[in-house]
Amino acid sequence: MNSRLVVLSQFAARMSFIGILGIVMTGVGCLNTQSNRIYTNLNAAEKAKKIKELRDEAKGLRFEYTKNLQINQFDATASLEKIVENYRITTEIAPDTCPSCYEDYANALSMLGRHYYYLHQDEVTFADQSADPVEEEKHLTNADNFRKKRDNAFNRSYAAFNAFFRHPGNKAPIENSLVRLIEDLAFFQRNFDQALIFVDRLEDRVNVSPSLSSRNFIRDTRKSIENLRTKGRLR
Repeated sequence: MNSRLVVLSQFAARMSFIGILGIVMTGVGCLNTQSNRIYTNLNAAEKAKKIKELRDEAKGLRFEYTKNLQINQFDATASLEKIVENYRITTEIAPDTCPSCYEDYANALSMLGRHYYYLHQDEVTFADQSADPVEEEKHLTNADNFRKKRDNAFNRSYAAFNAFFRHPGNKAPIENSLVRLIEDLAFFQRNFDQALIFVDRLEDRVNVSPSLSSRNFIRDTRKSIENLRTKGRLR
């Protein structure tokens, strides 16, 4: 269980090199960029206030999620689902003026995908260890359910990340989000080809003003992905 906490917290501080100002992704899924009717009558100040309220609530739920992760998986999952929903709503409130809302939503969905990844892994392990055929079948059914939820969360996260990357109003650095997406694709989904495409695009941006740390990071990341691919072929 502790490994989950490490996975969920370690990525934000990993990259320290130059910020990247914009990236155009093609051939990816789109999110609905039309404001929900509920929010169309709000002015800019009212939208900003509502987004802040939702974000503040999500931050509190993040603490609840971390606390419940080692106590009650049901409560932890419920907290994380509510975090995702809060950030989803922010993308509907200000789709044209809040690119960071898509980044928050994508990261929350990434957390959810990783959460279901570990729940799936747990159920597979329980099934393997079960001596009772009925119990084994129950765990396998649970594992399949978590697998579907995992894949759904990662697919939605992928779309949200790309909406953030190509948002016309985005002027913020995107390197942390790129790294998060690369890790989701390579280490949690085993989509090595797609992960390497994003590594290449990250490298293109870093080459504008390369540093030793950024070059080493990209080299090590590419090597790790290729090693995972090789291990997969040997199984």
